[in-house]
Amino acid sequence: MAQLIKKCRLQATILMVGVVSAYAAQPVTVELKLSQPLTRPDGMRAIGKNRLLMAENSGNMDIVTFSGQNAEIKTIKSGLEATPAVTATRGLAWIAEGKLNYRNDPKLKDKDPGTFKIYAVPLPRS
Repeated sequence: MAQLIKKCRLQATILMVGVVSAYAAQPVTVELKLSQPLTRPDGMRAIGKNRLLMAENSGNMDIVTFSGQNAEIKTIKSGLEATPAVTATRGLAWIAEGKLNYRNDPKLKDKDPGTFKIYAVPLPRS
């Protein structure tokens, strides 16, 4: 089954996916059952036929594995600051701290966000 990420509801618990089906002439949208809630999902990268690397702006990096109408979410790195971007290469997942809260939060405006960091995490094989 080919799957394409279409939309995440930012209020956290529903991931919408466009599914191409032999039974439908056009892709349809299916509501997936998540194994845990998402908190401000952002950057996403496909890392295989049914797996996705996801950055949550809450500071988590997750691997999402799709099976039918289920999405198993496994956090592989947490405790980071405002993480909008992920990518993967050569067996490593990379996540960047965006620190967008320094731009969006009036209390932090004009304050030094400090060093921006990129973290590498070994990708689990399955």
